[in-house]
Amino acid sequence: MASANILGSETSPYLQQHATNPVYWQTWEKTDFTKLQQNKELLLISIGYATCHWCHVMEKECFESKTVAKVMNRTFHCIKIDREERPDLDQIYMQALQLLTGQGGWPLNIIALPDGRPIWGCTYLPKDRWMASLNKIKTLQEENPKSLEDYADAFEGGLLEAQNPFSTNTTQEEKQEQSKNYLPEMLKGRDPEWGGFNAPKFPMPVLLRFFQYAGSILNNSVAKLHFKNTIKKMALGGIHDPIEGGFSRYSVDERWHIPHFEKMGYDNGQLLTIFSEAYLEEKNPLYRDRIYSCFQFLKHNLLQQQGGFSCALDADSQDTEGKTREGAYYTWTTKELKTILGNDFKRFQDFYNINSTGYWEKEQYVLFQTETAEAFAKRNNIQIEDFLKNKRDWQNKLQRIRKRRPKPLEDSKVVSSWNALIASGLCKAYQATCDEEIALTASASLKFIQNQLIAPEGTLLRLWKKESEGYLEDYATVIQALLIGYQTFFRFEYLNRAKSLFDYCLQHFYDSDTALFYFKNKNQKDSLYNPIEIEDNVIPSSNAIMTENQWWLSRYFSIPAWKQAAQQRVRQLDSNIASYPKGYALWQYIDLLMQQTEIEIVITGQNAFRSASNFSKQYSPNLLIVIGQNSSEEEQIPMLAHRTKVNQTTFYVCQNQSCLFPTTSEKEALKQLKTILT
Repeated sequence: MASANILGSETSPYLQQHATNPVYWQTWEKTDFTKLQQNKELLLISIGYATCHWCHVMEKECFESKTVAKVMNRTFHCIKIDREERPDLDQIYMQALQLLTGQGGWPLNIIALPDGRPIWGCTYLPKDRWMASLNKIKTLQEENPKSLEDYADAFEGGLLEAQNPFSTNTTQEEKQEQSKNYLPEMLKGRDPEWGGFNAPKFPMPVLLRFFQYAGSILNNSVAKLHFKNTIKKMALGGIHDPIEGGFSRYSVDERWHIPHFEKMGYDNGQLLTIFSEAYLEEKNPLYRDRIYSCFQFLKHNLLQQQGGFSCALDADSQDTEGKTREGAYYTWTTKELKTILGNDFKRFQDFYNINSTGYWEKEQYVLFQTETAEAFAKRNNIQIEDFLKNKRDWQNKLQRIRKRRPKPLEDSKVVSSWNALIASGLCKAYQATCDEEIALTASASLKFIQNQLIAPEGTLLRLWKKESEGYLEDYATVIQALLIGYQTFFRFEYLNRAKSLFDYCLQHFYDSDTALFYFKNKNQKDSLYNPIEIEDNVIPSSNAIMTENQWWLSRYFSIPAWKQAAQQRVRQLDSNIASYPKGYALWQYIDLLMQQTEIEIVITGQNAFRSASNFSKQYSPNLLIVIGQNSSEEEQIPMLAHRTKVNQTTFYVCQNQSCLFPTTSEKEALKQLKTILT
């Protein structure tokens, strides 16, 4: 048995939180599994993350207890894992927990045999139930150890079966028939009044993006309405922070009113994309406001001096009495607001529902809108400019008070995939707003990824300043960010780097038997198996992102085999999609994308960059823009061959790389593009 807690030397904020526990916590990497198997020691694996509310609760109730620690130390080899450092292990054991209990979540607690095979699991348990469970397993080990082996064998079979990425029970004819019903099936259970689906309500950007595109391409009025209603109600709800910007992780109620207050970098990065693309399609001022809201939150709360973005802010912080409480940093009492706002309180009260509509608990209110600023100003016969100034004054006053409060814990890890999602969102935000401050931040984010997260030998790190290779999630999102970066700033280096990273993944992550990608490098063999991730979660499926990347790269570099591979990968998941459409939203988005006419715009000449920026403002997800400014590197893009020596800015509007007659008029080229799009 371990004789000490070794987490004090770790860099993870989550592991450091547990460094003073009386539990003898070890790390996965420093565990000698061979020795454990010789001694027949059971593993107690506990997985969480720094800003996890229920992780904090369980630590306080259980892991800080000497009584509980005594049982844990005597009976188990206890391992703490930061899910953001080891998402591969989190995937394996979360899948095990779901097979064991039908549920998932964090903290994720697993009891396993010394070879890592799970036999029991749970999420949060109060002290008495946790102790009872541990003692029961201890007794079972002493009295009937063979039963534990039987459990492990059974669950291992279930895990291996779940690892099979393909469903095989559907005929081709059934697939074709089922595919017609994907969208109606995905819209089942929607909330027609408040948007989203059943509470708790997560933003799920990948679903929103699909509904927006499917609604547009398929002219489906239900999908269109659901998308618009959802993002509007989210934007107005308490899940949005109108004081410091950004969105919380999810809403516990149907109205998007009461958030689970932690704020995640990956959510706000993806929501930047959602609101930016929505604004490109429909110039709604609410969408533009929320673009800036996400941007300000990320810049002022998560951006580190070196250019990377931290992971998240905790939900919990200290209140005025020094007690740690969820939402203490974000909520307000009527008394506070009256003191801060003075004569403005009545108008503020009306706009942010400081009444029964906005009430939370214990005299605390979560700011909650039921109408836009424009609608409120019109209803109260106020000039919109005057009201927006009024609103900014309120924001500034409340910000000053917030800054005096104890701030929630910041998980300062810099994760490649999360930074890539933020970089993509910033690029999209610049396309939507043409704001130079956003452009500078986006460009700096891409520079940080290239210089700090990609190693000199061309591999990708999972974490900044930690020698650990990235997972497929990291490679996929970084490649995606570089491709979006090219469509924003038109720097060939982004395209070139994206292609080299994809080539690396083909060599080190690709499984030729399934034509899919493993979640981690095939040479890493320190877990039960190497997962293949195909279902979307709060971050879309890494295999789906890689498939979209491959399709885009095939178009840039004219590689027909890559396009065919991407198309085939979508096709082979037809039965999976049919069985659970909501879990495969990005795959369906890609499928729709591939079915549309491919549109390209080639722009050459001295003013190519300025003109290209104008074209990128269109909402056209399958539009590919390439520019040539007489650089020798650009000749690697086939569409630029023999076109880069033209001094005068020239436009080639193309369909499936078959171009119309070139024009030197940007106005004419835009006209040609709009004709194709309609």
